[in-house]
Amino acid sequence: MLNPIISLNYGLANVHLSPAPRGFVAETYYVDSDSGRYFAKILKSPLDIQSVLASLPVLHELHQIGIEQITYPILTRDGQFSTSLDNRLLVLFNYIEGDWIFDFPFEPYVELLARIHQLSDQIQTPLPHETYDLWFMDDLHAFCQKLWNGSFDHPQEQQTAQWAVERQPVIQHAIMTIQDTAARLQTSHRPFILTHGDAAGNILYDGKQVYLVDWDAIIFAPPERDTWFHRHQHHFLPVYRQFMPDYQFDPTAYRFYLYKRYLEDAVGYFDKILSSESSDAGKKQNFHELVETCDEWLFPLMEKA
Repeated sequence: MLNPIISLNYGLANVHLSPAPRGFVAETYYVDSDSGRYFAKILKSPLDIQSVLASLPVLHELHQIGIEQITYPILTRDGQFSTSLDNRLLVLFNYIEGDWIFDFPFEPYVELLARIHQLSDQIQTPLPHETYDLWFMDDLHAFCQKLWNGSFDHPQEQQTAQWAVERQPVIQHAIMTIQDTAARLQTSHRPFILTHGDAAGNILYDGKQVYLVDWDAIIFAPPERDTWFHRHQHHFLPVYRQFMPDYQFDPTAYRFYLYKRYLEDAVGYFDKILSSESSDAGKKQNFHELVETCDEWLFPLMEKA
């Protein structure tokens, strides 16, 4: 039972857990107690655990230097950022009362992101640095060969194969582009800052303020790891430059993160659609999201890049 473990490690009384919306990485719960409400994550994958453990002291630092509109870890009774749970990791975060939305107030979001970027040099915690590693490439090649050359019985798998065949030139061009940009960036010496990696997709809004959550992939990287989302939003730079006055978009870094998102998302959706563990409804939903993400959002940006 999680209740006594949380009570013991965090010194909370009358703990009650209820399920919270879950993403791809963790089990999540709302934790109610006499001391208030919190948000709990339980992680199992060693890679996810490693990534989250690296992020927790940084989030603590950001909170300590005045960034309130983020999730940050609640310390255990003995001052730790997390606690072990068998072979898993339990992290208790502050609770944010808000809705997960994409149509959030833009200027307050840009201000929050820019303030965090501005404070990068105050972060003392060692963090991974961007290496431009294309870790997903082997999986991408395997899925593409399967989709381009295989035969399928399930309707959504057939649709996905047809989608992949029709977009073979786009995918091959994206692979060549990202390999070229990665090679060029690996020999560049651009300053790195603290980056979230998917800031625009992880905003909670309580009707008054925006909050940036899910910092599981935090690393030091070029600003474009966060700013590429807004390359064609003309009202982004005037607000952002209030905090980062010398910033200019790097077109090579922009293309890297744009094409990386296209190919990474394609791999993720291929995996879910072709998995024997996915339900019919899940395959259908993931194919819909594949089209919505890669065709309707990312590909038009790639045509402009």
